[in-house]
Amino acid sequence: MRTFLVAVAAASLLPAASRVALAQDEGDSDVAAWLAMTFTPYGALPPLATRGMAGIGSGERRTGAFEIRYGRWGFEDEETWNTIGLGGRAGPVGFTLGYGKCSGCDEGLIMGQVDFESILARSPFGPDTSGGSFAIGVRPSAGFGKPTEGDGSALAANIDLPMSFSMPVGERSHMVPFVTPGIGAGRFADDFDSETGFRASIALGMTFFVSDALGINAAWRKIFIDEGPSTFGVGVSVGR
Repeated sequence: MRTFLVAVAAASLLPAASRVALAQDEGDSDVAAWLAMTFTPYGALPPLATRGMAGIGSGERRTGAFEIRYGRWGFEDEETWNTIGLGGRAGPVGFTLGYGKCSGCDEGLIMGQVDFESILARSPFGPDTSGGSFAIGVRPSAGFGKPTEGDGSALAANIDLPMSFSMPVGERSHMVPFVTPGIGAGRFADDFDSETGFRASIALGMTFFVSDALGINAAWRKIFIDEGPSTFGVGVSVGR
């Protein structure tokens, strides 16, 4: 099975991913989960703080946004993987379509994801007049990745628990740092075999809402596995 995982990663997706598959302390299911989560928008693109988490908009379920995100990851001294994603939100529902390609690859990867965000709790912090708030939510998601050539495929189902502080800056802006622990199940397969496993993750980021309509984001995500790299990225959201 390990040979299969290395072969699929090398032939269909990213040659450098075989380094993770060869890590001595990880099993086949762990490697498959990491590959599946990394080759879907969940791991390939940076997370961001939504307007619902920031408490922006006329009712958390009625806010919408268009999003563009860029993510980058790679092993040291080897090819880097670059992904661009377009998507948006319609209230609590989010969707993303993306395309990724490594710097030394002939083929790319098409990917997509849907998620649903629910705000579990919100409470004020700081002076009563500051308008600051702390929020915790839950954000389940499901995504896929498919190379433009070859038989490999990636499926991932994840649950995040985003926690954010929304801090007003002046009269119109908000600074929203966030931390997002999560866990995911990933299935990595080709026409001959497949493997499924689970991996935990953690993300850190900052979204600056210049106004209620414009947000600028930078974030980092780590899906835990021996020798696995982290994803760094930026994004912009335009709300309505």
